Amino acid sequence: MTSEFKKLLSREFGKEEYNAYFEYTSRVFQRKRLEKEETRLMLLREESLLKTYVFRNMEEILNHRTKKQLYKSNERLLECMEVTMDINGGFFMVFIAYLLSSFMLLTLFLQPVVSITAMCLLTAVFLHKAMEYIVNKYCYVDAYLILIYKNVLKKLLE
Repeated sequence: MTSEFKKLLSREFGKEEYNAYFEYTSRVFQRKRLEKEETRLMLLREESLLKTYVFRNMEEILNHRTKKQLYKSNERLLECMEVTMDINGGFFMVFIAYLLSSFMLLTLFLQPVVSITAMCLLTAVFLHKAMEYIVNKYCYVDAYLILIYKNVLKKLLE
């Protein structure tokens, strides 16, 4: 299961480019965690290098596209962000529905085979939704890359 941001960036730039961006960004973030005693200024400088490298690379790739293609890319970005917000915002309702459905199944006093089968199916669906939520909620590197991508699109569309 992958995040919606990863799917979008992989479609826009290809899997190889996305993997290169992800590896580079992950290394920078990991270095930041390891060098906690470094000053804030050094971290900001390193972050600006990251932005510059990824930004310029994305800009170079997107620069070969027409305005119409860039507007389509911007629409896909907005749709992806909307889907991600729906996943994150709707999980609470999924959790409540799971709890209520489980309670209802337990109070109906159905045949044990039916109850167990229904609970297993209900739990499987809930676990799928929970994994989808977790993957999209905690994809910090992908979210950071999406912000850079958004800024590249904004610059090229102006």
